[in-house]
Amino acid sequence: MKIKTRICGEIEVDDSKVVDMLGGLIGFESLNKFILINEDDENNKKGVLWLQSVDEENLALPTMDPSLVYASYAPTISDEILQGLGDFDKDEYLVLVTLTVPKKIEDMTVNLKAPIVIDVDTMRACQVIIDDEDCPVKFPIYDILKKKESE
Repeated sequence: MKIKTRICGEIEVDDSKVVDMLGGLIGFESLNKFILINEDDENNKKGVLWLQSVDEENLALPTMDPSLVYASYAPTISDEILQGLGDFDKDEYLVLVTLTVPKKIEDMTVNLKAPIVIDVDTMRACQVIIDDEDCPVKFPIYDILKKKESE
């Protein structure tokens, strides 16, 4: 299928690559179909994946694997919440968090409180709210990324 995207213009997408977001995203509950687009930055060194809505070309959220900036990130997510994804196998899932990049890039954060969990086998996903004080909505990552860049 062809879809229009904010990041890449019109692109061809294999139907098997469409993520079915159960319940939509917080603030975008009516949008349920998404694709992941790699950011083109020399083999995606920053780890940014754009979560692009299939139905709304102007909605593309930058996301990343939280372990890139918070090595011990291991939110507890109840089986009840994940039930709709299918036969959930921990080896077959991807956890992403959304990035916020303000004008002052040094204030860049990720949202550890509301990860997106994708079962890569079924391509079904959901966004969950983590009840853990160690998982803030605005976790600063600029210094962490700069340090990794210099390693």
